[in-house]
Amino acid sequence: MANLREQKLVLFRLSSDGRSIVDASVLLEGGFGRLRSLTPEPDGSLLVTTSNANNRDEVFRVSPAQ
Repeated sequence: MANLREQKLVLFRLSSDGRSIVDASVLLEGGFGRLRSLTPEPDGSLLVTTSNANNRDEVFRVSPAQ
């Protein structure tokens, strides 16, 4: 989940039935500004877009650890 106000990326692990959250991890907190959207890529990475003022919007990739 990308979060505009809190400026962080939160990854959730869902239960086997997909109906509840069993774990959450916070990433990128405060370092990139307002995070707007996430797009999953086939290799497991995420494309992240920001929504910052003064034409400072970015698109960057977050890759899983090896």
